[in-house]
Amino acid sequence: MELRNIGIDVYHREVERLCNIYISRVDGILKDANSGNIAISTERAALMMSHINDIAAKLEGKGSLSDELLRRAEAIELLAKSDSSCEFCGVGEDKEYSLCVKAISYKDKPIYEVTFDLELFKKIQNAEPFELDTMVGALRSPRQFGVSLKRKFYHIPASQIEEYAIPKYIAIYQSERIFGAETAGVKYYGEVKKCTPLKRSKIREIPKKSNELYYKFTVKEWKRLENPILPKEIGFVRLFTNSFLLTVAKEIPELTLTAPNDFVFYRLLREAIDAVRSDEERVFAFFPLGELDFAVTASSIYLCKNGKLQSDFSVAAFLMTPTLVFDDIKRALAIALKTV
Repeated sequence: MELRNIGIDVYHREVERLCNIYISRVDGILKDANSGNIAISTERAALMMSHINDIAAKLEGKGSLSDELLRRAEAIELLAKSDSSCEFCGVGEDKEYSLCVKAISYKDKPIYEVTFDLELFKKIQNAEPFELDTMVGALRSPRQFGVSLKRKFYHIPASQIEEYAIPKYIAIYQSERIFGAETAGVKYYGEVKKCTPLKRSKIREIPKKSNELYYKFTVKEWKRLENPILPKEIGFVRLFTNSFLLTVAKEIPELTLTAPNDFVFYRLLREAIDAVRSDEERVFAFFPLGELDFAVTASSIYLCKNGKLQSDFSVAAFLMTPTLVFDDIKRALAIALKTV
């Protein structure tokens, strides 16, 4: 798959973004040099000017950016110190330069295409509709975790689940705040054997004086998931999901998806982000979704239609609040599908 098939708009947008980051980095160095915080040696100045001239020469049809860069080169030359004892004390701009050059060079190169796992796709196609038959419940303390596992039960205020049917399965969520990053996530689940409504004070395994109505779920046995589900969102008290998703999800946001197509879309998006973040040589990743295309970089998610950019979203925002941003992307996708 070639980048021009995704849309040259995406290419220009990403190049411009990276060039502006590079310019900001150079401006920071110039500011420190002008204020006397650092000194730029003639050798370092020569390397920076070489970087700038290289980027400017590669920016075909981007005269304004080229001019901005060349003005910085002139400023660097004026500030260069020929004193042999001079040391360059600031961090260089080598990384930003490298990213710019890589992005510019992608214009005529193949683009990495993300594909969905065929075996998993078959499982999803053959699965039942995503019935909300599983409750994932949070824990207040490591002690509650230990007692719940040992005594094979889980308890929760009745008010937390009154609008839902009694679940067939219970899964335990260990939050990062309480259990730490290395142990956090969903690792255990069990089939509900019995659900008992009772006052909180009657749950004698973990005593508490309270007349609030609770549900006590007795499970047949706690089973450990083959692949623990990682936390990627803010904490929660409980969420309802599907037992099939519990066996295939990699991270918590996937448990909130209510349709098979959404699961496929989310997983493709996540794989594309991981692909560009794990390999600095891979500037763009791509996947088609019906008549639309998605191009992903380390910083942006681009939605394209017929080679034209429709919307873009921040990768950083997606990683911070994936459920919220995924909903925004789905809304943009629905709008793009309606447009001619």
